[in-house]
Amino acid sequence: NYEYCRCQKIWGWWGGYPQPEKKGEGTGTAVAPKPEVKKEPTATVEVAVPAKPAIPAATPGAPATLSAEKTYTITNYNGMPLEALNGGEKAANVVVANSKADATQKWRLIPAGDNFVYIVNDANRYTLDIEGRVDQNGKNIRVWVPNGSNAQKFKLIPIGNDQYWIQTNNGNNLGIDGTTSGANVSLKSSGQDVNQRWVIK
Repeated sequence: NYEYCRCQKIWGWWGGYPQPEKKGEGTGTAVAPKPEVKKEPTATVEVAVPAKPAIPAATPGAPATLSAEKTYTITNYNGMPLEALNGGEKAANVVVANSKADATQKWRLIPAGDNFVYIVNDANRYTLDIEGRVDQNGKNIRVWVPNGSNAQKFKLIPIGNDQYWIQTNNGNNLGIDGTTSGANVSLKSSGQDVNQRWVIK
């Protein structure tokens, strides 16, 4: 009947609390659609990436200009070359001596990484070596079988006038124990002593 239908509309299908009317229904009024909001494009900010620094040019006379393909004479401050005795045989002692046209006074500089080189005698290809592998003042220098140890790695540090310090991993320098031909070569604490200066040509 009319009252039943009226109550059903007001109280909902099951009665109880009134059901909310859906927007746009039962009123005859159309709901206007929400206006579309246009998003503004995000501006792209260009960030300048700094360029990699240029590789510095080799310093004239620095180790980078020395070649592993050549042999060199390494002389002390008074012109006596570094020499491996006994024909450059294994365990031969190293001295400075009067110059002669001999492979025992010729050396190759082979890159060993981290700016170190192996200094290899050209007579029998044995390598300049700290005897006993103890890198400290006073230790003797000889030639020995190449083994890649720190006792065979040296840095050539330019100090001007084509002169170098020949320096060990521990910061000691090659030096001579006298001023005459046959003077022994050993390690010296790094200093300004002329006995630690070497010319490589």
